[in-house]
Amino acid sequence: MFNKSTLNLFKISLGFVVIMLALFLPNFFVKSESSSDAIAIRIIPNPNHYSASRWYYNEGFMGSPQSTIVDGYRAVRDGRTVYVNVANINSGNLYTNIYLISYNQDAQQATIDIFSEILSHWKFNTNITSLGHCREETDMFCLKDDECPIGDFCDSPKARIVRDVRRMADLAEVKILTDNYYKDNAHYPILSAGTYLPNRTVSVWPSWKNEFSDVLGRLLSSDPVNKLGECLGYNEITCWDEYNKTFASALPDLPDNSLAYNYMSSPDGSSVSYCAVFESGLVFQGAPVCELSVCLDFDNDGWGNPASSECPNSGLDCNDNDPNVQAGSPENCVDGIDNDCDGLTDCDDADCLGNPGCSVIPYCGDDDCEGSEDCFNCEEDCGPCLVTCPDAVCDEPNECQTGSDPCSADCFCGNGSIECGEGCDDGNNNNGDGCSSGCLIESPCSDGDSDGYDACDIGGLPILDCDDPCDCDDGVFETKPSATEICNGIDDDCNSGTVDGSGESAEPNENQIGECAGNKACMGASGWQDSYSASYEITESSCADFLDNDCDG
Repeated sequence: MFNKSTLNLFKISLGFVVIMLALFLPNFFVKSESSSDAIAIRIIPNPNHYSASRWYYNEGFMGSPQSTIVDGYRAVRDGRTVYVNVANINSGNLYTNIYLISYNQDAQQATIDIFSEILSHWKFNTNITSLGHCREETDMFCLKDDECPIGDFCDSPKARIVRDVRRMADLAEVKILTDNYYKDNAHYPILSAGTYLPNRTVSVWPSWKNEFSDVLGRLLSSDPVNKLGECLGYNEITCWDEYNKTFASALPDLPDNSLAYNYMSSPDGSSVSYCAVFESGLVFQGAPVCELSVCLDFDNDGWGNPASSECPNSGLDCNDNDPNVQAGSPENCVDGIDNDCDGLTDCDDADCLGNPGCSVIPYCGDDDCEGSEDCFNCEEDCGPCLVTCPDAVCDEPNECQTGSDPCSADCFCGNGSIECGEGCDDGNNNNGDGCSSGCLIESPCSDGDSDGYDACDIGGLPILDCDDPCDCDDGVFETKPSATEICNGIDDDCNSGTVDGSGESAEPNENQIGECAGNKACMGASGWQDSYSASYEITESSCADFLDNDCDG
């Protein structure tokens, strides 16, 4: 599959994965009975966070690698092999690995085409998918920097991680170069001249590319963003006041919203520091990191991303383009945005419990069996009720529906079990013993409030041979079948319905709807309200104001 020299190259790590071409990108695969071409991928730990080019040279390879980019990450390509320095995220920690992607010698053209296609479509960190906005063109969504206009950059979590990986690689390179300088000169670069302040330089200053790079003999990389924050009264690019010979902050501190590198040495060059501002909020593992404490708060709402003690507020701002979105904001339950940055949106957030917009109103016919719907009252959504008869068990509600007996073998009067709408069941079919042969309570009828109507039940159970219609509240004279329904929230006429209002007197209204005709009182957002005339509708059409506009409950 690979010749000997290729396999020797792969021995520098723990193992490799071979992707057979017949299984990958079949549209580009040219079938051949004799082909043994393959593409191999290896993942190699990179504890020092070296760039792909530095890792390549440290491994002793002697080719002519060319710089390239794979899914936003810096990489190098040497012939048929590509090396990419990639982030690996685990529980808030950031590690880096070198991905080695290669194909065998003497490969067919179809294999080479597939290899190129793999590189152009490769996606790392596929679990980090949250979009951000371009920093300047804030109405543009993005995942990577190259999705923003030239000179702009993306604030998505993945874009921040990619930039932090580059920053760590750049710092690792500066460390190697300054350590080599120390070996040759017994001190670190002092930068006594050619820079705004002796012993100091910032990657936005000319001295970073000139004096500092010249001393180290290598053109140094700048920060991926390489901008300082606002510094009124100073040069807007360098934050240096040439007239007063002062910088906008006391180094190594940088102005808020700065993304730049900083180098400082002691006057005699015996000690040194090289630092960066990191954006991802993750902790680098495996190598020391000099991190500058800067508040990154581009929407100026007092909350940073990542959260920082340098900001006025220590919580997280999950959208640093919108001052109304941060850890201190209340959750808006109907806008589709995680306003308080707790990872939960709208009705999924506990802050929205009880919000009218989050209440689920069952609707029969939406293919969702929900709320009070069941197989009896909404077969369309919940499906037909299953009946398991006979099995000697009255399985409610499938077999024992109120007022019916679909399974007489399991559910019947006289079996000693009260079911199927029975008022009682004493285990026999005799009358005159308190429970009739029809399983109704044998009891004298009662008219406790002397309104001319017997009580409908005793303790919620049906009574044998009492007047019909019956009194639904035998303790209130005004409540009876002959009463006039008024809008007071009570079933005045015992028709098993309630009313739509709270006022004792009906208000004249030309729209005669239901038992509450002539009254406009409806259910509002805060409960029953009188004369809610502004929202009254014959047919409910205002479907987003959380009001019962047509008074149907």
